[in-house]
Amino acid sequence: MVALFVRSLLVMQKFAARFLFLFALALWFGGYIFFGAVAAPAMFQTARLNDVYEIAPKMVGLILSRFAILATIAGVLMLVGWLVEGISSRANRSWKLQGGFTIAALFLSLISNFVLLPKTLVDQQTVLPIATKFERKQPLTPEETQIKADFDKSHKTSERIGGLILLCLLVSLGAFVANINRESFSSKSALGG
Repeated sequence: MVALFVRSLLVMQKFAARFLFLFALALWFGGYIFFGAVAAPAMFQTARLNDVYEIAPKMVGLILSRFAILATIAGVLMLVGWLVEGISSRANRSWKLQGGFTIAALFLSLISNFVLLPKTLVDQQTVLPIATKFERKQPLTPEETQIKADFDKSHKTSERIGGLILLCLLVSLGAFVANINRESFSSKSALGG
């Protein structure tokens, strides 16, 4: 009777840990995809159509600053879910892979959100008037051209890191699914099915 109760607690603990992991992953990954594929392009398109180019980058910066906090919380929740699942079951290769890529995504996110983003927001004050001139097809001085090129290079680095974060999250999800499939296969084998 006690053994059945303990086993039930472990199963509930594992379920809660997996739910927490998937909820946080969906929040983080979904936020990235929604922002990058829907919100940011819509803001830039609207700003261009209304000839108020300066507003879109400011809005994007504000939203990214707030999303940085959400992404960090989601990353920590994913780690907690991963660790609790590891405590309630035997750690295997896919569980370790899941954790490794979750840690990598969180690390890259911290660099992107708390090192690169603040620098970008500061640099944005200088580059926005230049970018506005560029958008309006006005000639840029060589110094302005260099400032814009430096900003664009930095922005490209941020985009690449964002892509790496998404890749890490996808690999972490794949390892999560592999771990569940391994357990399911092991359970069927133990039952003779």
